[in-house]
Amino acid sequence: MHSICAWCNKQMGEKYSKLHSEDAITHGICKKCMDSLSEKKHIDFFPFLNTIPAPVILIDENNTYIAANNKALQKLGKEKQDLSKNRTGDIFVCENAELPGGCGHTENCPGCQMLTLISKTYEERHSFSQVPVSIIRKDGNIKQQLNLELTTENISGMVLMRIDSMYP
Repeated sequence: MHSICAWCNKQMGEKYSKLHSEDAITHGICKKCMDSLSEKKHIDFFPFLNTIPAPVILIDENNTYIAANNKALQKLGKEKQDLSKNRTGDIFVCENAELPGGCGHTENCPGCQMLTLISKTYEERHSFSQVPVSIIRKDGNIKQQLNLELTTENISGMVLMRIDSMYP
């Protein structure tokens, strides 16, 4: 699959995908464009992320939400303003996010598949494609396993996470 910068249309190489043909196109953001955007203060990434035709979330090095596009917000059943300064456990309604310390800071978090994927993407500056991840969601007193396939990419110190699939 061809990877293209959604900002400047630069070719960024090839990505392997189990779901798409080698002629398919996926979008991201190249380092030059991300560096240019990152230099500006108070950037609204929402318009840029909405140019990407898949549900994506932008996460910082502390596993904190920066922005998501409309497709991701719809898939998560969230509003843009609801997510400000939340961590991924809050966004995906992980059962541990409401415990003292919150997402990433409970005794259950070290084994979290989603946190591990985000950390590896950030620290190793490596992309991961369609990684299966499971979390237990808690809505009131109801707990339900949520299964996801996530693709991540490190872009200038931020993680762009695409939701490839999401089902209970």
